[in-house]
Amino acid sequence: RINVSDADGVAAVASRSGCSELVAPPTVLRRLLDPLKRTTEVALTVDDVGRTVTATSFHHGDAVVAATSGGAAAAENAVLNAAAASVLKTETSIPLDEFVEYSWRDDRKVTAATGTRRGEEGGDDDDEEQDEDDDDGTGGGGNPPPSKVNEEVTLVFGIKEAKAMLQFCAQASHDIEMDAIVSFHWGGRPIIIDAEEESGAYRAELILATLDHKLLGRGVRSRPSPSSGGGDSGRGSGSNRGSGGRSGQ
Repeated sequence: RINVSDADGVAAVASRSGCSELVAPPTVLRRLLDPLKRTTEVALTVDDVGRTVTATSFHHGDAVVAATSGGAAAAENAVLNAAAASVLKTETSIPLDEFVEYSWRDDRKVTAATGTRRGEEGGDDDDEEQDEDDDDGTGGGGNPPPSKVNEEVTLVFGIKEAKAMLQFCAQASHDIEMDAIVSFHWGGRPIIIDAEEESGAYRAELILATLDHKLLGRGVRSRPSPSSGGGDSGRGSGSNRGSGGRSGQ
């Protein structure tokens, strides 16, 4: 016998307010993730200055111990760093002009004293956006953005779930692949991957937690991103899908 009882469903909710976006066919994103083997997490770096998106295999030794110096935490960190040094890491890069759409927020301001951010555009809309950030726990120092948030962000998340979502986008429709929309802020805030069938008959959404940017070590990226890369030709210019940001090709 199997006992059955009623249960309330739980749905993850993540804010898209003020986020940056990447839109691409699933085959483009899978070119970044498929070469990464023997890793459960990936560090995805979006570099607006270098105009590249880089995926790097991520291991526990790449994270720093969020503790004071000395003690067991420092010893554990040394062991993790030694183990990470012997792990073979893989890194792939794709230029931003291969994405269908690209929207980047480059107007975030970080206040050193409080760690809060605020858009450059004035008015009531900014006040409402700040309130939304406070509700999400990001205002008032809850999860302040990194110092280089206007230049690049690094997002560490589970690779298995992301690849499963991209596989769905590629095979859910018989006629054409559904473009995957990747919405993000910075490390420590959720990343959203969603897609919608052209006629609007159905849509899918995946929300993944990301590692706090303050826990990222210096060894996440093995080398600076190149200004350009191989692969297919660019797929077109982007349209600005976010507020207060900049779209690019």
